[in-house]
Amino acid sequence: MNNVLRKHDVLNARRQFLTNEMGEAKLKEVITAVDALTEEENISLYLLESAIQYHRSLNALPRL
Repeated sequence: MNNVLRKHDVLNARRQFLTNEMGEAKLKEVITAVDALTEEENISLYLLESAIQYHRSLNALPRL
């Protein structure tokens, strides 16, 4: 039970961080978009995370 409470605390802390950074409405919008990509477009969370990391890496490159 203690482990479950710890996980719950970690999730709450992560949600609070995201809410503080982007606001509750924007967080709900992002979660809805992720749900649509995973369910409607059949893109796994792993591939979605990989695509985000790829995009971040591309943006970090200097423009040629």
